[in-house]
Amino acid sequence: MRAKLALLTAITFGVTLYSFKTPHVMADTKTTAPAEFVDAPKPIRLLTHDYISEPVSAESKRGEGIYKEASCVQCHSIKNAGGNLGPMLDGIGYRRPADFIYARLCDSKEAKESYFKLTGQQASSYLHPRLSRENARALTSYLMTLPEPEGGFVLTPHVMSLPSAKTKINEKYIPHSESSSSDAGKKLFNDKGCIACHTVNNVGGWLGPNLNGVGGRLDRASIIQNITNPARVKKVEVGDIDVLPQMPKLNLLQDEIEKLADYLLTLPNSATKE
Repeated sequence: MRAKLALLTAITFGVTLYSFKTPHVMADTKTTAPAEFVDAPKPIRLLTHDYISEPVSAESKRGEGIYKEASCVQCHSIKNAGGNLGPMLDGIGYRRPADFIYARLCDSKEAKESYFKLTGQQASSYLHPRLSRENARALTSYLMTLPEPEGGFVLTPHVMSLPSAKTKINEKYIPHSESSSSDAGKKLFNDKGCIACHTVNNVGGWLGPNLNGVGGRLDRASIIQNITNPARVKKVEVGDIDVLPQMPKLNLLQDEIEKLADYLLTLPNSATKE
């Protein structure tokens, strides 16, 4: 119970989990990584439990395909492969029962009500897309087949994620005029929780680029590309550490993507009062 509580606390309050046989550079004074990595606290090993994952089935295999198609790997990791915006999913069935996972993933009214009963929080797509009943059931089945990592977990503070680089400003950029399409795009931007990672008008997160004046840095096609298939963004190297793109693949219709692009193209270089 104490180990389980420690693991849940680690996931909830801001540490990254890796399997014990991790390839990541953590805290080695010989590394060529920047000081923020070199000075990072050493990782802590947390032993696994007697959890036995569910057997693989036809439905779990379909769920694995959904996991890949939805680019869940951009935020979550399995066997050290993936992002760290979301919790590590190895052995997730030990920490969360299947009904909780389904309630978190499914877009149905019943699932959202169940999520509220389980957590006391209103269900939201903020930072996490929701799926149809069939897809949520299949993805839940797949997640329940994931075993805990052999050798245990390694916990370390979030030192592997760097803030987005300072954005370049195109002084000649003239933002597009607002329209009904851009207004709809603005609503999508807010409803989908984009502000958690991106800044607009001095409000928002820092993991993604500041989006003021983005139209002066990227053309419309490039903006749409970054929304529709962010995994194609080339990874960058910081010292000897690869920093992968962490933009999740959003479950948006083409029309919604067009509206979102229209909104982004209206953003001026400097913050303005809305």
